[in-house]
Amino acid sequence: MRPCIPLSGLTTWLLVALCLAWFPALLWAQPSEALADLDHQHVPSNSARLEQSLRSVGLLRPAVIVATGESRTFYLPVPRDRSLKEPELRFVGRYIMGDKAGAMLQVLVDGEPVHAHSYAGAEGHIDIDLALPAQRHPTGFVRIDVNWLSQRVLQACEIEPPNANSLLVLPDTRLSYELDDSSPLDLASAWLMSPAEGRLVVADEALEPASFDAAWRVGTSYVLAGRQLTVAGFPQPGDPIDIERLTLPAELASLDMFAGWQDEGDTAIVESLAQVGALLALDANRILGDVFIADEAIADRIQAALAAFESSLDTPESRQWWQEQGARRNLESGAPGADREVRVVGSATSRSIAIAPHAAAASSALLTATWQGILSSSRVDVVQALPMPLSRGEAIRLDRLGLEQSTRNTVNHAIWTANFPYRSVDFKGRTPDRLVLEVAAAPDTSGVAPVLSVTWNDVLLTAHRLQADGAPERIVARIPPYAVGQANAVELAMQRLPSANGCTEPQIGFPVSVLPTSHITTHDNEGSATFVGVLPSLAYEADLVLPNSWQTQAIGRLAMVIGAAAASGLSPQSTSLVWHDQAEYEPERTFLAMAVTVAGLAEHLSLDEGQLIVRNRPVDTIDLHGLRDLVGVEVVRAEGQTGLRWTTLDEETAVRIGEPGKVWQYDLDRGDLAIVGPAGVLAWLDSTDPRLATLGDRMHTALYEWRRFFAWGVPTLILALMGVLLLLALAYRAGRRKGRT
Repeated sequence: MRPCIPLSGLTTWLLVALCLAWFPALLWAQPSEALADLDHQHVPSNSARLEQSLRSVGLLRPAVIVATGESRTFYLPVPRDRSLKEPELRFVGRYIMGDKAGAMLQVLVDGEPVHAHSYAGAEGHIDIDLALPAQRHPTGFVRIDVNWLSQRVLQACEIEPPNANSLLVLPDTRLSYELDDSSPLDLASAWLMSPAEGRLVVADEALEPASFDAAWRVGTSYVLAGRQLTVAGFPQPGDPIDIERLTLPAELASLDMFAGWQDEGDTAIVESLAQVGALLALDANRILGDVFIADEAIADRIQAALAAFESSLDTPESRQWWQEQGARRNLESGAPGADREVRVVGSATSRSIAIAPHAAAASSALLTATWQGILSSSRVDVVQALPMPLSRGEAIRLDRLGLEQSTRNTVNHAIWTANFPYRSVDFKGRTPDRLVLEVAAAPDTSGVAPVLSVTWNDVLLTAHRLQADGAPERIVARIPPYAVGQANAVELAMQRLPSANGCTEPQIGFPVSVLPTSHITTHDNEGSATFVGVLPSLAYEADLVLPNSWQTQAIGRLAMVIGAAAASGLSPQSTSLVWHDQAEYEPERTFLAMAVTVAGLAEHLSLDEGQLIVRNRPVDTIDLHGLRDLVGVEVVRAEGQTGLRWTTLDEETAVRIGEPGKVWQYDLDRGDLAIVGPAGVLAWLDSTDPRLATLGDRMHTALYEWRRFFAWGVPTLILALMGVLLLLALAYRAGRRKGRT
């Protein structure tokens, strides 16, 4: 045996000092808050299998490729901050073949081909597993390209005729991978990986005003991100709970609280608070949903549930398991800015985003595409976050809205697109006015000028023949107010004449560029009395007016508020929530009034006790009795202010309709009156004068400017000329008098 080496006196004192260095840290260490206890809940050495399918990102029906030669691209979100281990793509589809020659399926992942195979026969099913390389994905997405290619052999210059080959990419297509489950994801990854059908959890049916205010803002942001949402409360004994595919560790399987869960199926009834605490420790997402309002009430409930679970551990194995988990759940408490905190709790496979009430407004902009990329940690304190600002000239460049600025070699046809939600830009009450394009195109061998067509939300703004001499060309198109919506799609389509000479010369492309100086100018909103016309004001500064009684039935009411806010254009960042308990509400600025009587209002829509009346002169448009499950929204003007009035058939509609807490999804994008049900807008009316809708267009034409000049310029010139003549006459008269003297 090797003898031990004695320590010198100096070495001994160094070791003692090192040990004492930890003592102050132990003294200052405080127990973690209840929410923080959920972080780092799994053993670091554990890896878990995570799965993302097309269904989980919102593709509920098959994606159909109806002709050979077409392709589709799909994006599946993955963690940005860690490498995927043993990733595997399972492609599920089916085909219907109308061409005896068959077709070929090609699958590419992140631009690299991973599968190519020919298929023939009348129809068939495709179910293949494709192993992928282990790697990081800094963008947060895995891109899947599906190409459906023809196998027909063509002669030179032959064009493939239409055929009936179809490929259906099924929603069960999915990506699975191993992931280190020891720590929470960064905020950007957690937000991108939130499911298409998510849950917002609040503490209880009755909420404090600040928590209610935070919940509608967070929920609206979730819906505006293209997801469906259900509002739920923190589970209590007697509530149903989802236990589908719940895995119990061996140390906990013998506990009495889980004895009946094996026979409960996918849903169980919570029998005790200890069971809630167990689910918090095992799978936080089942209790806290995908996002929750981290107020004091929910923190107390979490703490009580975890304490009840800990006290119920009556075996050495379960207590040991709890101690091992607890050693990794500590998070420093009392951090600066905790009241404005946004963070991820839970593990990578079972995560929730906690948003403090005072951080809700700022997080609405923080979690948009503009800023979410910088959320590289699992916790931030939000002081302020605003949507994308306009430039100093009250304009915004198209490349900031997603328009690709690359040069393309165009043979026949090329398209550039930019898609952006209206609320992603801080328009400050202004509205898009003109689309200013700077393009440069090279000439081609056909000698025919190419055509550039510009559309905004499928409204043709302009079409222009380009000089195509390689020099920049400016095209200015007026944006009519009715073309602007909550979701905006700008499309530039370039069309050349094919330049091949017969069948001997192959077609080649010639470059076309959309220059980075292309931009959108804005002007003051003219405020037409339509849903689209009031959108700029609602998206800037407005009041959300709710009755005080809604605080006591928060879950159902929140679902209706979130749906109305997302549909109307109400901004989750800049809107002020007004609790109303008076007889009538007197508006002072743009508003959305829900179940509140508005002063000085001539109603066109009435919903009350099962009766629907749409009033018009000289007779009512419709008068029906016996209806249910409807709400109505109309554009109104009261006390000199324009806003929206929301009303329902009866007091319980907001709570009873459809699934409890399910947010209705609809868009108020036309007209000035809409009747809405769980399936969306059921009917809409437009009582505005169609001639007034074109006033904004006429105001910027040369003829209109001349008419304006003749209206006020000519009389002004005449008056000025008369004044000059009068002054000359007076001067002449004064000169004659002076000459006489």
